Amino acid sequence: MPLTRDHMETAIRDYFDACNRGDGPAIEKYFTEDGVHYFPEGSPFGALRGAKAIAACWVTCVRDLGSWWTIDRVVVDVEKQEAVIRQQL
Repeated sequence: MPLTRDHMETAIRDYFDACNRGDGPAIEKYFTEDGVHYFPEGSPFGALRGAKAIAACWVTCVRDLGSWWTIDRVVVDVEKQEAVIRQQL
């Protein structure tokens, strides 16, 4: 299946939906076992390594902290296979 702008944006929105539901198995599907998510310096989470660790952190953040993520804008470059989201703070 060719990669399209709609496919990329849908994947991003579906990922955020899984995060907001705190759905660990769904979140894991977006990462590889060697994936790493880095938090800003000073964060209590540091670097999360692997799909299970990343998903477990999001589940904990939703359950214990009431975390919720939004997408205000999606910018996609299909040729470069890159996408960026923007969240208003």
